[in-house]
Amino acid sequence: MKHLQFLVLLLFATLTIHAQSIHINYDNQSLDKILLDLRDEYSIDLSFSDSQVSKYKITIDKDFSSAQKALEFLLLNTSLEIQKFGEVFLIKQKLKIEIKPFVLSVTIVDKKTGERLPYAHLLVNNSLFTSNQNGDFSVKSKDDSLFHVTVNYLGFYPCDTTLAASVNQKLALNPFIYELGEVKISHMQATHKTGEGSMPGNIRLNSFVTNFLPGNGDQSVFDLLRLQPGILAAGEQSSDLLIWGSYEGQSKLMLDGITLFSMKNYNDNISTINPLLVKDLMVSKGGYGIEYNGRVGGIVDITAKDGNKQKLSSFLNINNQTINGVLSVPLFRKQASLLVAVRKTYYELYDQSKITLNLGRNETSIDRTLFPDYNFGDLNVKFSGDLNSTTNYQFNYLLGKDDFTYSLNLDGKQSNFIYEDAEHNLQYGWSAQINHSWQNGMKSQFRISGSMLTKNVNNQQQVGRNIVGYGLYGGSGASPYQVLLNNQIENQIEEFSATFESQAQLGEHHYFKLILGWNQDQTNYVEDSLNYNIQSISNKLNSINFRLNDNWTITKKFNVNAGVIYDLILKYGKSYWQPRINLKYAVLPGFNVGFSFGTYYQQVTQLPQIDDFDHIRYFWLTSDFDKISAQKGVHKVLAFNYRNQGLKLDVNLFQRNTTGLTRFRDYSYQSVTYNGESISEGFDVLLSKTFKSLDFWVSYTYSKTQEHFDYFSSDEFVRALHDQRHELKGALIYHFNKWYFSTNYVYGSGFPDLLSGLTLNDYQRLDIAVNRGFKLKKLNINTGISILNLLNHQNIKYENFYRLEDETGEVTLHAEAVPFTPIIYLNLAF
Repeated sequence: MKHLQFLVLLLFATLTIHAQSIHINYDNQSLDKILLDLRDEYSIDLSFSDSQVSKYKITIDKDFSSAQKALEFLLLNTSLEIQKFGEVFLIKQKLKIEIKPFVLSVTIVDKKTGERLPYAHLLVNNSLFTSNQNGDFSVKSKDDSLFHVTVNYLGFYPCDTTLAASVNQKLALNPFIYELGEVKISHMQATHKTGEGSMPGNIRLNSFVTNFLPGNGDQSVFDLLRLQPGILAAGEQSSDLLIWGSYEGQSKLMLDGITLFSMKNYNDNISTINPLLVKDLMVSKGGYGIEYNGRVGGIVDITAKDGNKQKLSSFLNINNQTINGVLSVPLFRKQASLLVAVRKTYYELYDQSKITLNLGRNETSIDRTLFPDYNFGDLNVKFSGDLNSTTNYQFNYLLGKDDFTYSLNLDGKQSNFIYEDAEHNLQYGWSAQINHSWQNGMKSQFRISGSMLTKNVNNQQQVGRNIVGYGLYGGSGASPYQVLLNNQIENQIEEFSATFESQAQLGEHHYFKLILGWNQDQTNYVEDSLNYNIQSISNKLNSINFRLNDNWTITKKFNVNAGVIYDLILKYGKSYWQPRINLKYAVLPGFNVGFSFGTYYQQVTQLPQIDDFDHIRYFWLTSDFDKISAQKGVHKVLAFNYRNQGLKLDVNLFQRNTTGLTRFRDYSYQSVTYNGESISEGFDVLLSKTFKSLDFWVSYTYSKTQEHFDYFSSDEFVRALHDQRHELKGALIYHFNKWYFSTNYVYGSGFPDLLSGLTLNDYQRLDIAVNRGFKLKKLNINTGISILNLLNHQNIKYENFYRLEDETGEVTLHAEAVPFTPIIYLNLAF
């Protein structure tokens, strides 16, 4: 019994010793000191590096039931961990296990030609994305290596597929509409792409639609643009785009990164851009992001075709005004292509037509006919290809030239008047670009570009006596004509730029973009009249800009796109911050609300000059931050988009405040500079619907633009010269078998008269067209007829106002816009 009691006491003592707790009490003591104390006091075998543990300071007062629990607690908030080998505790750095996200990087291309498709809309794992201007996009996922991808692109069948994570994939889309071939088309693709994945005020246009709209068969870009809400159509402004109340020169037209300055393009007969080259057409009416800089108005960004890398192809368009040919040649084993396009008027455009001018005094009017001479020609070259699967390049060159002249003879009872006007424009531009996709999904681009426009204007007025026996231009005994006005103006603008752009994905729905840029603008303006120099202005500006943008989809319904531009004008030491933000919220399926706000600066613009006869011309000048101010615009846009079974409804409310406007007025051979500001506000509505054989849209724009300049007699704002309150437009395209029927209509409420301040007559124009395709072996043929201004409504061209004086006083001269004009065209594709 005594032996049993002794054994129980011995077992109890042993258990008590093993259950003895470890007490640790330190105040801000280094971890290495604590570990050494534990080793000595509790006979714990430890192995550690002094340099790894000494950097941690510990404050503790706690009991532990075992050495392992004590050590685990001490290392809880450190980068260390314990590992036990027998009776020895090894303290070491934790192993960092980096879980790399799955990356999908894809380029969207045309399956038939290999063309890259920019700005495609994608739905990837229920999140919206947009490819860049090179057709590239990338996305990351932490959870799954498979991505469900849906792609929509105007003019192409939707693509719905599943892709495995990888980089540098190509996703090919099948086109809906072939430009000429006899293809059975199940239904038309929509003309517009707005709302989804886009910023407020943005429109993506289907360039294929221009094949079927009324026109001259040249598929003019402006024929399509003028039918869009917010873009002025009434007045048939031919040398610029007036968007949401913007002035001439405030909106930017770009082709593959080349800035295009306005050419005469009289009566919209010939587009400044060769329409056969257009691949993608993006319109930003206002409130756009950091991608565009240097304008306070809208943006029209056009991407040209790369050319067919698969086979030799050509296209020829002939109409009763121009001939237009395009040739595409594949190079380097189908890794590159060379695209060449040439246009030329092959006879004087207006030799067999007439332009009616209305000469009015009070309520009376007289019609005069003048016969303008117009010659146009241009050349486009594009060389593009792939260096490898991650890098591609392109080089673009364009050259355009036009000459426009006319003269008008006014026969009075006592005198004869001769009015002569001539304008010559020469535009060239180039750009070079390289794009690279990195293994982590980041996209980078480097681009350099240059552009120049030279404009020469000659404007002359003469008066001579009308006496029996005297010749009109002076014969034997004839009195010589007296020259009243002889203005000669030369204007030149040059622009060079370089940009580096890189976009990285910070998270599954989080993108960051960085752009670094340099820009140089140089202008020269010389004006002489009767051998007297009225004005001579020359200036050059160099600027650098730094742009940042953060695009974050916070929830599936809410997206924030915020950015800022910092501009530094080197010569004058001026700097500008331009914050921009865009918010989008999906209220309900198919119904989205967006808001954009932005500040915009413009240092080079097209300024108006009003002469003694109230004749307006526009010339490019750079700001000197004194007489010619830098323009500042503040945009606010609120947008609503609704989609339901092919029905699209877009509503945009806009407000644009612009300061720093400059206007020249000539008084008795002296030019005086005035400063001003403007306020534009209103809304536009676009309703479109696509059926199997029918595509139509209707748009309405209410726009109010008011201005104030220093020379006004009061402080009140008045209507701007291009202010038109109401504009209603509609277009319809219907196809039956191989026949296409189309029509469009534009109504405008009228502009204020420069002299009287009253509103001019309203604008109305109805156009119709029909065309049909044929196939003859390997030759695709398409022919059609268009009738412009079918009802022959007498419309007035915007800004073509002149005031002349005869022996009875002043007369006002207005140039009539496009009259009733039938056009026949033929397209051939090889």
